[in-house]
Amino acid sequence: MSRYAQSHRQMGFSMVELLVGLTISMFLLGGVIFTMVSGSQNYSVLNDMSRLQENGRIAMEFLVRELRMAGYFGCYEGKAASRLNVASGDLYDPSADVEGFDSTGSAWQPSGNTAIVSDIANGTDAITVRYANPSQVAAVEAAMGTPNDSLNATQSANDYLFQQGNIVVAASCDSVDVFRVTADPTTGNVLQHSDASQGSGPANVSAALNGVYEPGAEIRGYRGVRYFIKTGGNNVRALFRRTVDVNGIIDEEELVEGVENMQLLYGEDDDGDNDADSYKSAATVGNWDRVVSVRVALLLRTVDEYGTNSDADSKTYQLLDVTVDPDDLRVRRQVYTATIMVRNRV
Repeated sequence: MSRYAQSHRQMGFSMVELLVGLTISMFLLGGVIFTMVSGSQNYSVLNDMSRLQENGRIAMEFLVRELRMAGYFGCYEGKAASRLNVASGDLYDPSADVEGFDSTGSAWQPSGNTAIVSDIANGTDAITVRYANPSQVAAVEAAMGTPNDSLNATQSANDYLFQQGNIVVAASCDSVDVFRVTADPTTGNVLQHSDASQGSGPANVSAALNGVYEPGAEIRGYRGVRYFIKTGGNNVRALFRRTVDVNGIIDEEELVEGVENMQLLYGEDDDGDNDADSYKSAATVGNWDRVVSVRVALLLRTVDEYGTNSDADSKTYQLLDVTVDPDDLRVRRQVYTATIMVRNRV
């Protein structure tokens, strides 16, 4: 066989072979592309859902922790006596340790205070709780002679409780007072509670407390917290918290983004057995002192939109007794619910 004939037989693929090879390659490449796109979409869905679950868990943790503390004032079983000249429904006012706003109403219940209504996103509920901070405590050292006397207490590691202007709680098993410290204790850790003005924030209505406190009583920091929904920093609704703490300064912070709606029902004990007999909206609660549990429903959404207009979420969602129809956006949504015991009522 000549050298020319041998080399001619080794000159590559025929046209048929080339077309078959290209066809097979296209099928293989299409499979790879499909797998990559499908994997990317699955990752996007899983990532969105994991973020939704994390945000839902965090939002519920805030609410559960706070609601379980509502009405805590040490061993005293009853309402705290406020010595502050504040309006009913104010965050400083401890007379209602659980207080709600119903989206179908126009005011906080039961106070009727309307100071914060304009801050709440339309169609959402809100709630306020008040209590003595269990992590901020100091002991009373010497007995008071009269309700007008100053309080002598041990500072130890909690000296921040004793600063002038702080809002504190004096608590025994017989009485509770919420008052403002009106002078820095210079000697003996003496807490004064005169009716002198402290500049911004409330003053005491008088120098007299409701109770006469003896050794064994405690001084704690006061805490009033209001949770509600409004538009946040990314131009999406979020869970917000407005707080007045021991320092007497009202702070507001965005806690969890993507919380579109919050609905609340209050479990009222009608027969005195410490169990909720019916769940009612804030506007229909008969006696707030008998609220022993709270049902919470949150509607969360992803912050970023995806896909095309045909992917828009047009579903309605059931949040307790309310049907919510959010905007038809290209987002993923999920509902989270919980029933929380108000432990200091049972």
